[in-house]
Amino acid sequence: MRFSTSYHAFISFAVLWGSLAAPHPTQNLRSLEVDEVDIDSLVKAKEKPVEELKNAVFTPATPVFNVALDKHGHSGEARPFPDTIEEFANHQGPDRDVLNSTTSESFSPFMSYSAQTYDDLLGPIALTRPSSVFPERRDHQVPRTGIEDRGIPLQTNKFYTNFLLGERRFPTWTHPYKVWWLKEEALGWHGLAVDHSDRKKLGPDNWRPPAEFYINPNGVHAITLGAKEFGSQLDLSVNTLTDLSANIVLRGKQNPQAGSITFPLHQGMGFVTALYTNLTPRFFGNLGFNPWFDREPNRSPERAPSPRSGITKYRIRMGDESIWLMYIIPTDDKFTENRGRDSGDLGLVWTSPHELNVATDKPFTGIIQLAKLPTKYNSVDAPLLPNSGPDLGSERVQNTARQVNPDAERLYDEAAGTFATGKKLFAKVEEKTGTYGFEFQRAGVPGGRMMNFALPHQIASLVEGERTSLQMVSTSKGMMTALLGDKITMRESTLPVEYGIKPLNPSGQVATYSDRTLRTMLDAFRQDLTQDFTFQTNLDSMYWSGKAMSKFALLCWQAIDVFNDRRLARECLDRLKPEFYRFSRNQQKAPLVYDSAWGGVITSQPQIDADFGNPGYNDHHFHYGYHIHAAALMVYVERALGGGEFYGSVAEYVTALIRDFANPSTKDKYFPVFRSFDWFHGHSWARGLFESGDGKDQESTSEDAFAYYAVKIWAQMVGDKALEDRSNLMLAVLKRSLNEYFLMSKDNKNHPRDFIDNKVAGILFENKVHHTTWFGANIEFIQGIHMLPISAISPYMRPRKFVQEEWDQWFTTKINEVDSSWKGLLMANKAIIDPQGAWRFFTGLGFKGQWIDGGASRSWYSVFAAALGGGEN
Repeated sequence: MRFSTSYHAFISFAVLWGSLAAPHPTQNLRSLEVDEVDIDSLVKAKEKPVEELKNAVFTPATPVFNVALDKHGHSGEARPFPDTIEEFANHQGPDRDVLNSTTSESFSPFMSYSAQTYDDLLGPIALTRPSSVFPERRDHQVPRTGIEDRGIPLQTNKFYTNFLLGERRFPTWTHPYKVWWLKEEALGWHGLAVDHSDRKKLGPDNWRPPAEFYINPNGVHAITLGAKEFGSQLDLSVNTLTDLSANIVLRGKQNPQAGSITFPLHQGMGFVTALYTNLTPRFFGNLGFNPWFDREPNRSPERAPSPRSGITKYRIRMGDESIWLMYIIPTDDKFTENRGRDSGDLGLVWTSPHELNVATDKPFTGIIQLAKLPTKYNSVDAPLLPNSGPDLGSERVQNTARQVNPDAERLYDEAAGTFATGKKLFAKVEEKTGTYGFEFQRAGVPGGRMMNFALPHQIASLVEGERTSLQMVSTSKGMMTALLGDKITMRESTLPVEYGIKPLNPSGQVATYSDRTLRTMLDAFRQDLTQDFTFQTNLDSMYWSGKAMSKFALLCWQAIDVFNDRRLARECLDRLKPEFYRFSRNQQKAPLVYDSAWGGVITSQPQIDADFGNPGYNDHHFHYGYHIHAAALMVYVERALGGGEFYGSVAEYVTALIRDFANPSTKDKYFPVFRSFDWFHGHSWARGLFESGDGKDQESTSEDAFAYYAVKIWAQMVGDKALEDRSNLMLAVLKRSLNEYFLMSKDNKNHPRDFIDNKVAGILFENKVHHTTWFGANIEFIQGIHMLPISAISPYMRPRKFVQEEWDQWFTTKINEVDSSWKGLLMANKAIIDPQGAWRFFTGLGFKGQWIDGGASRSWYSVFAAALGGGEN
């Protein structure tokens, strides 16, 4: 399906309209007819690689809005689990009579390990090759195009990976700026395009609040940094790839030694910095540089006073009335001598409404920096784009439009000439308080101050870094604030140190249960324990098998810790061990391999989109988190029973899974640092090696949190104090960021006011936010994907205030219309605000087995509700 719309472009003081077309045919999931989809059959796969963006050839600029979602990967045709308890009848485990007694022996849980001390919170988990059960694979479906770095594990889920994939022409969002490789053959435009969007479109057409999505335009490049020497034979390479930064290099293919431009990129950078080496700069953009060109040809842009000696500054007014600042700093003495006294002045002259050239044939070596001044539309609630919603009147536009910050230009001047070649993460935990931040590797000319933009969740926890009045709106996360300083530090003071395997009551204590409550829960527990473990775990999917093992491990834990029944606990554990060993020994239907091309553990299935894109590094934290959680619970139960064999048999396997998505150190030469978690954004990205016109994305925030909760309780079991503390800090950062960007209380300030009543973001991309899912548009799908799995960490991540608002908005009456497995999930989540109501639901006589999905159990939901205050006296 193609989507068309319009967008303002201001050329020669005239407002022109451009018809837009989506850059690729996609399937708009809102148009699908979906009746009921169970959790078991959800499709969480990612977008298919899309066709090239259409670049504007004529004025006005032609923005592109990628609105529709398309599926990529799992077909969802085969359900891995039976839907209902009744369906388990044909797949029974042991004889039910064996499970009818719960003769208890006294038991006091204990942990038989000595917690390690550590010197570095970000020290390696392990340095050895991943488990020998993983065969090595030296090739990969995705080529490592243009990557200069070799012999190191490569990042797959970071902000710059569009520069590594396909034709490498989709944008990278550094926030607040966006950059991409522009190759406009018809006009001879080649270089790195730069843009910043402060005008959003809400939709669909003729929407009524809350809007289904909002989106920023693609296809507009305010200024492209190129060179006269560049032609169609232009090469792009990437080097110095880390979890926080990368260098993009443009050079000619025919003579790569002749000259180059290097762009050091990191998230939040205050300027787009281009390091020219022996090239003649050339600039162009499809917004138009000079609205007065027809009357005053060959006019130069406005020359502004120099902020410091050796820096030439221009103010460049664009066709949309925005103003960009350009700072030129030559670093080559020969160029300075040739140019004379005004060494930095390249003599910029417009040669067309869209081209800006230099009045010299002398190659330039030095620094050119770009920054945009805030416009009157610099707001989360900027005036709506044409045809993007109801006519709200001029008063609304007037109220939301902001005036340009008069201090912005002065602040940019203070920072001009300075940039970061990279940045380093630091972190520290002391009891319930953790600090983290970034140290910038400073470069440039003396006298400038390091400037970087911070996101709202960083500002809310900031303790070091000079906060300024300069703000720029981001694409999907509210207003960013400029900070000055070579280091910024954030502090989290509510680390979830008390949260472990056992759910806590509202007072923060380990929950206890009355005898009547235990007797009531026991019937559901016995029934759940009759399920066939092999049938549900022996699958060709790491995701679905992990969910099943996590569910069954919770049953084993309930036997020993809730029902105090060693006999049932041992029986449960003995049945589950072979299922887990099948995976830890890599004997499952789709074995894992160690991919030495990119550096990671992936499924051996040949299709890149198999198992939700696991071979392409999609969703690894989701998939492996369930396996880690199951292993931690099984270690706990075995130790409670006096054993210890299981831990030694699976530790290497589990450690490899953790290292795959949560390795903290470059000293580990087998896995990239923090593959999934983005310390700048404060949450993980699910998209791996699949290019996207809207950048990275994530849908299931609850599975994001669950993954690091699973790592935490594994760390508790094995006594890895650094791993436990680091996981606690990540969970605290996640809690803050998720409640800023994904879980939207009514006082949320980071999304348009006409979007926040959706209560959850749905799928949050770097360039858009769409209240939907990859597998359907039912409201229980959209809200529920941010709930599952319900675990002991859920009340920490999902504040009562938010849960109540979400329930009031969507489910006060809607819950009665839901008759699928999502109903159980919704009611388990309700236990956070109404534990007694949830308890009555799960223990009532009219309960239907179809209300529980295959990755959960009625008994666990009953235990969870009782722990939070439900149950019987």
